Amino acid sequence: MKTSFGIGKYRDLLFAIFLFIVLDLGILFFNYFGSIELERDASRINAAGELRMLTQQITKSLLTLQSEQSAGLPTQTSMAQLSQGHVGFGRALVELKDSLAADLGYAGSNQQLQALREGLEKIEREWGPLGRTIEPLLGQEAPLAEDVELATTKAVARNIRLMAQCDDLARAVEQAANFKTS
Repeated sequence: MKTSFGIGKYRDLLFAIFLFIVLDLGILFFNYFGSIELERDASRINAAGELRMLTQQITKSLLTLQSEQSAGLPTQTSMAQLSQGHVGFGRALVELKDSLAADLGYAGSNQQLQALREGLEKIEREWGPLGRTIEPLLGQEAPLAEDVELATTKAVARNIRLMAQCDDLARAVEQAANFKTS
């Protein structure tokens, strides 16, 4: 006599339920890791867009600071904006650099990843001298007019190129995210 524990007639139904659970878990697993990738890409896009905006904020705050100094007006607001812009730019650069360095299992092409890294390196090369020129101004109530003039001149000279490089990086990050999504 054969014992089947009463599952013989339900075997096909149990197999279908088991298959459904396995497929459902597979889809949940895929969605979970897909959402992590989307979050990482969104963070990169935001950081790259923030770099674009901060180039303008830094240049504007330096021009305002220079104007306020020559008119003998208070400079607290422009100094605060300059400080925020400088710190924000550095933070966004580090965030992007760390994100790209940690992305060893990049789902996009290696060419895209290399292009993103090269774009980031260009921005760092352009930002470095400007950032170092701005640093002496930070934390001072009344920076020297010569230091402000030097930083303003450098910012105005580099602003368009730096903003264009940030824009190129932002577009490249968006294209890489679209490639991975598709």
